[in-house]
Amino acid sequence: MSFSLFRANIRENRMIWLVISLVFTFYLVVVTSLFSPDSARALEDFMDMLPPVVMDMGGFNLMGTTLISTLAGYLYGMIIFMFPMILSAAVNHRLIARKVDGGSMAYLLATPNTRRKIAVTQAVSSMVSITAFFAVVVAATLAASAAMFPGMLDVPKALQLNAYALSMYLAFGGIGFLASCAAADGRLSLGLGVGIPVGFVFLQMVARAGADLRFFKYLTICTLFDPDAVLTGDGFVWLGMAAFLLLAAALYVIAVRVFERRDLSI
Repeated sequence: MSFSLFRANIRENRMIWLVISLVFTFYLVVVTSLFSPDSARALEDFMDMLPPVVMDMGGFNLMGTTLISTLAGYLYGMIIFMFPMILSAAVNHRLIARKVDGGSMAYLLATPNTRRKIAVTQAVSSMVSITAFFAVVVAATLAASAAMFPGMLDVPKALQLNAYALSMYLAFGGIGFLASCAAADGRLSLGLGVGIPVGFVFLQMVARAGADLRFFKYLTICTLFDPDAVLTGDGFVWLGMAAFLLLAAALYVIAVRVFERRDLSI
């Protein structure tokens, strides 16, 4: 691993990472501030008025009267698929594909660093960026809940929920990084890095739309992410996390091998 390249990656991507992390943190704090047992029950009554298909597709069926269930419903229904996905896709595109298109990869390959060393460094940068994002989310969740509702947050479940989401995004990151290493040009890389995860999310929403469409859940890895299992203590959480981590490891390893063998024509 090249630590000088790793530091350069941090400098290059720090602004987009900071903006997305701050926006998500702001949203998290606002959601936390709006919580109260009475308002949560009122919201639950309102949600009962919505069509079941809307509740299922949006993940709002996780709403409850506790702080952890409210956060899970608001943040880990659909919102969790937005901000980290933008961050992961943008960072992965910048790590390999944009450097190839812009010509800076030629300078990197001219250094004493091997292709494998460069690819491994970029893979580590990809994983660190999304891990750091969720570390900020955890810190913000604990700080906001302690400041506004001391003792009301189920901390072990909050930590497990974020670890679960992180494992899913490491798998998404592997998809984006593989696309960045393998795609012929930057536009294709970004299209695949965004399009495949978005397609998985869309298939999950379709699968929730009705009993006749449930078979779509077998076509998306998002089926492995079930926040409700965290709230109920279902062991499916550990199965999902293990599957996501194995998939992520396989994708990143394949991406490094692809980059090693790729004809870059530079």
